[in-house]
Amino acid sequence: MSDSNLDPERKRHILITDDDHAIAASTARVLTRSINCECTTVHSVDDAISAIEAGEFDALLTDMVMPERSGLELVREVVQRWPRLPIVVMTGCAEDFSYMDLMKEGAADFIPKPFNPEELAAKFVRLFREKDSMEQLLADLDRLRKLNVAQALSERKYRSLFQY
Repeated sequence: MSDSNLDPERKRHILITDDDHAIAASTARVLTRSINCECTTVHSVDDAISAIEAGEFDALLTDMVMPERSGLELVREVVQRWPRLPIVVMTGCAEDFSYMDLMKEGAADFIPKPFNPEELAAKFVRLFREKDSMEQLLADLDRLRKLNVAQALSERKYRSLFQY
């Protein structure tokens, strides 16, 4: 899979959270090679929260089953604190998690482990396209709001010229 559908000027940064160090590292390699992104790996929910607080990420990929705190707890906290950070959930225990329930919690997508590397890359290409579209819409909306305010001020000033 190629990253040709993504903006080549913007290198994406994905935070990968998995308690299995080997899976986190291999997942980072897959994404780095397939969509030319930067990946940071952490191995616990608390480390993920600290990383998000300290840096800027374009997406989060998290395992569900981890010691101490679960990936579902991470999803809930990220959705609450960083609602614009898209989350992809992965798990080797897909039968324990409903796809629909994960989407209701705020995950953008789900992939079972073991995963097909091309499928994982495709999920992130789609996710980044959607995120870019949303950011463009929000920027356009902001420009329209500013234009409306400027227009209203101009109209008010124009009308004041004719008031005695």
